[in-house]
Amino acid sequence: MSQHLLRQWEDAGLLSPQRMHGQRRYDDLDVRLVKFIRLARELGIGLGELREIFAIRSVAERTAVLQRRKAQLEHEIALANRQLEMIEHGLDCPYPDYRTCPELAAITEKALTEGVLSEAVLAPDRG
Repeated sequence: MSQHLLRQWEDAGLLSPQRMHGQRRYDDLDVRLVKFIRLARELGIGLGELREIFAIRSVAERTAVLQRRKAQLEHEIALANRQLEMIEHGLDCPYPDYRTCPELAAITEKALTEGVLSEAVLAPDRG
């Protein structure tokens, strides 16, 4: 683990190691936090989001924040699953012009009916 990265996380308020004779000393909690931060970063969780979660001292507030994040993540997963479904169909589609495929039309209608797409996606492109 690079010192630069540890200092960046310290500057972001995620770590606060003790100092002894001008050197940082990481205790067991700091080591656990470093492991957690590494995992969270690998999963795409930003430093700001981690800082927000770490700053919460109320179980009810943490629950509310994490429930919002969970709902957002579930929506992103639903979108990714729709994308995967379209790609899988595209790989097997026998139609030379994918746009004319009736199954693609059915997949599209299903996605629209189930409300997976947001209104922003359905708005006309002005660019």
